[in-house]
Amino acid sequence: MEDISPNGWIYSEQIIQGNKKYNTIAVSKIGNTYHFEINSVKVATSTVQPFFGNKIGFNVNNKQTVLVDWITVEYLN
Repeated sequence: MEDISPNGWIYSEQIIQGNKKYNTIAVSKIGNTYHFEINSVKVATSTVQPFFGNKIGFNVNNKQTVLVDWITVEYLN
């Protein structure tokens, strides 16, 4: 598992590739740390950075396509 910077990228073998394949991605904030999971496997952590506003978005680069079935944003107890 890697600690990544807010602008960092890491390669993960947890990504299922190919047409009509899907991946589940989760981001959790616990204390002052973000935890990143791909297909229920924790792949990275990062120090919490402040939010700017109250909206959430995605950044998709190059010729990639992303289909989002649902997004859940909630406080965890």
